[in-house]
This record gives sequence, C-alpha cells and structure tokens, in this order.
Amino acid sequence: MVKRTKAWTEYLEGPQTEARYELDIKGGKVVDARVIGYFTNEYGVRKQFVRWDFAHGEFHKDCLYEKEPKKQYLKYLPLKECFNRAKEDLRSNWRAYKKTYIKNHQND
Repeated sequence: MVKRTKAWTEYLEGPQTEARYELDIKGGKVVDARVIGYFTNEYGVRKQFVRWDFAHGEFHKDCLYEKEPKKQYLKYLPLKECFNRAKEDLRSNWRAYKKTYIKNHQND
C-alpha cells in the first residue's frame, strides 16, 4: 500500500506565525500525524517553537520553547485523539509558547 501525506497550514498571526498539520495515510488509515508551530523571526529565519509527532513510537510533544527542550507523552490515546488535542493545544497556547521560545532562545 502506498502512503500519502495530507498537509495544510493555518495562519495564527498572519504569515509570520503558523500551524502546520500533516497526516500520513496508508490504506485509508492515519498511521502518523504531526502538528508543528512555526514563526519567522526578524531576520527572516523560520523557527519551530513546538512540535507534536509520533516519532519514537509514541505520540508526544517536543517543547522546543523550553531552554532545554523536553518531551511530553500522550499515552494510551488513539492517534486521532492525540492529533485533535495537539491542534487544540497549539491554537490555545501558541502565544505563550512563542513568547517563551523567544525569551529562552534569543541568543541562538
């Protein structure tokens, strides 16, 4: 079976801050999902400040906004539920994640 990816972008604050959604589908079933928050800094460089994905076999959130990025796992939930929770978390908290990323990574 061929795997295909469905991807789309949602602008959170104009084109400078966006959410990227990706679903990998194989045989009519979602087999992987990603939700990524991006912003473009004052130098025109695109940065990820938070990411959810199914890498390493478990759906998790990469807290890239932290000084020392950490992972938070969403265990024991169906992939669709994880994806929906990730979308809602990004839509609700992107301002705080972006602000924290800028504060913690201003010298990067």
